Amino acid sequence: MRIKDILSKERVVNGLKGLGKLRVKVSHSSLMTFSALLLILFIAFIIRIFPLRWEIQTGAMHLSEFDPYYQYSLTKYMVENGLISPYWPTQWIDKQRWYPDGINMARSFPALPMTAAFFYKIISALGVNIELMSFCALFPAMMGTLACLIIYFLGKDIGGKPVGMFAALFLALSPSFIQRTALGFFDDETIGMVALLLFSIMFLRANEEERPIGSALKYSLGSALALAYFCSGWGAAFYPIGLTVLFVFVLILMRRYTQRLLLSYGVTFGLGLFLAINVPFVSPTFLTTSAIMPVGGVFILLFLSEIVRNLTSIKSKVIFTALFLALLIGAFTILWNFGYMQELGGKFISVINPFAREASPLIESVAEHRISAWGSIYYEFGIGIIFFIAGLFFTLRNPNNKNLFILLFGLTSLYFASSMVRLLVLMAPAFGLL
Repeated sequence: MRIKDILSKERVVNGLKGLGKLRVKVSHSSLMTFSALLLILFIAFIIRIFPLRWEIQTGAMHLSEFDPYYQYSLTKYMVENGLISPYWPTQWIDKQRWYPDGINMARSFPALPMTAAFFYKIISALGVNIELMSFCALFPAMMGTLACLIIYFLGKDIGGKPVGMFAALFLALSPSFIQRTALGFFDDETIGMVALLLFSIMFLRANEEERPIGSALKYSLGSALALAYFCSGWGAAFYPIGLTVLFVFVLILMRRYTQRLLLSYGVTFGLGLFLAINVPFVSPTFLTTSAIMPVGGVFILLFLSEIVRNLTSIKSKVIFTALFLALLIGAFTILWNFGYMQELGGKFISVINPFAREASPLIESVAEHRISAWGSIYYEFGIGIIFFIAGLFFTLRNPNNKNLFILLFGLTSLYFASSMVRLLVLMAPAFGLL
């Protein structure tokens, strides 16, 4: 027994000595990348909590603007009564607003207050003692920093670590994005930009041909969840939907159809929109708007591409394609004439057609709905506009799928940012990437 004990002790001692000799090898490049990214995230967070120096004088943190207090009331109600309490089993009518009838708070996007209430309950359970008002004031800065981290990985997928690093830096220092994620600005853009970037990185990864089919399916499910989250949190969800539909349509025109594209597109929009329409404020009528109907049209085109690819003779391909497109156009015409396709709201129409807002004095009267002046665009991007144009040029020279997506992202966001000053925040990630 003694010999066995001595041998076992020697094994333990030798094992500990072996652990002592282990050296974690970290390359100089990885260490510099991690340090630089950490510094960028630190800068992004510090800039966004800079207004804290005025809050300290009052002894407490507060929210800014009217909408953040509206979101705060929903968050407070969810913390006290449950995450789905404003919507089910009975809808919450807030009698403190619009006296005497009150306002139906269930007629609002749930994603932002639900996310904040969820994380507030977690940190409260961990013993962190912070007021809900202070947490909601800090929440935009935390989500803005998270968006800078996500865009790093998106840029890394597109053009390597340098692209990701510069994209994170430009987004961290973007004036419009700082304004919408600063201390106290507890509104939809807080989570909207995170959802937009998550959706983009998931959808692009799902369409990488070298990726195994199982991994592509997982990323398709991830992009569907990100899309549903976006739709339940910000009215600008029409933008990523339209951008992706345009991107896939261009891929079809360029004869880049693959079965992977059909799978990722079908899973993303099938599951994503199904989850979105179960949100009370979104509802199934969301599917009948003129901005969502093209989703079905492009899916039919993908299905047509798959069938045509399996047909053998050229004659049969031409006949089938002509009949299929005729039926597709006829179906959309019938739906439009019988009123099954709803038009977009006035605010969204005015983004596409800036001259349409002249017919609505209410939309025209809101300062953030105004057409962007040259001065506001230069204030936002400065001399970096030159490099934005250069980025468009280089993506056009090498139009692979990811570059094509960023090219369309940049051009469409530039148009909408020029159409409405509020949407400069949508252009901020595309500007950083390009």
